Amino acid sequence: MRVILSFDDGPHHVPPGTGENYTENILRTLETNSVQDGMKAVFFVQTHVAIRGGSDVGQRLITRAAAAGHVVGVHTGSTRDHVDHRLRAVTPAYDWNRDRVLDARDGANGLESDLLRAKARIKTLAGKEPVLVRPTYGATDRRVRAVYRTLGLQMVFWNVDSRDALDRSLGPTVIAANVRRQVREQVRAGRGLIIVLFHDINSTTQAHLDDYLIAIYEAAEAEGKVAMFPTSRSELERWLRRVLGP
Repeated sequence: MRVILSFDDGPHHVPPGTGENYTENILRTLETNSVQDGMKAVFFVQTHVAIRGGSDVGQRLITRAAAAGHVVGVHTGSTRDHVDHRLRAVTPAYDWNRDRVLDARDGANGLESDLLRAKARIKTLAGKEPVLVRPTYGATDRRVRAVYRTLGLQMVFWNVDSRDALDRSLGPTVIAANVRRQVREQVRAGRGLIIVLFHDINSTTQAHLDDYLIAIYEAAEAEGKVAMFPTSRSELERWLRRVLGP
């Protein structure tokens, strides 16, 4: 059974090297953990929120994640935290490239402007233009999907929700139980590839990710399967193509 881990909303802006940066801690756990060292994951980032990818720390972490072999996708390109893509799709476009001319290169609406500048920033920081997008709240509509198609972005959802963002008061035992139950359900349903939703700005997730990885592995084992995680970017991208198509 193949497992892809995905992390939304980051990166964390707290100075790294202190043990207090959640995204950094997650990157370390993915590299060394109790289940399979060297895991590669997908990080859906907010490129222009001041306390996320709009900060110097956040931008360095995007570069660091890409250099470590993780895939970086778009979550938002707005300056507002976790803005709904459906709302941005019905707001006016703006001069995102700052050439003092509002034209077709800026997109047809606010969401296009957001995603164009998000793609540009990720390409600069990660060295590769992103091709994946995850809508905030998992919420889309016809307009939003049309924007994604126009910009060559493919949506990636999930089939296991850790629920770490549903209620930040949930303790690690509850979250691990959520993951364990849903993984078993997906295996019983015949799913050969599972995509798990986490959030790298969640304090509980960054502190207990190793426990959650164990929960995933044990859940698969209980159903007679072995959970395998990608250990290279090329392997991760190949697994994603199984979901998204060519």
